[in-house]
Amino acid sequence: MGAAYTVHANSISREPILQTGVQLSFDLDSSPPPVAAAPPPPSYTIKLRGSDLGARERALAEARFEKALEDKIGSSDQVRDLLRVLQEAEFHGRALIADEQVLARTWQRATLAARAIGLQNLADISDAWFEVRAS
Repeated sequence: MGAAYTVHANSISREPILQTGVQLSFDLDSSPPPVAAAPPPPSYTIKLRGSDLGARERALAEARFEKALEDKIGSSDQVRDLLRVLQEAEFHGRALIADEQVLARTWQRATLAARAIGLQNLADISDAWFEVRAS
């Protein structure tokens, strides 16, 4: 039993010579599959300071810090918003109101935990810190 191949503009069809009821088609469209859009960049930046780590280790530490921070606080927008509230109060030199004091404690706990996770398994870099800036 044989088969004949038919070439079309963008496909090849296999048609049975004897009527067996089987037909195979192959799509030869060369266009690349659709690519998912990249996630938007975080609405804040993180930089590891005070360390002499290489670029790869630094990037990994910053990524661990970012993930841990968002695990504790929420989305990147929530991190940015919390940071902006605290920076605004500091900039204007005013005392934090009760709600902002709760946010400040949340920020402090989250950043301490994120720092520990960000720096885990690294050599002694006790003087290093993470700088977080709202975008």
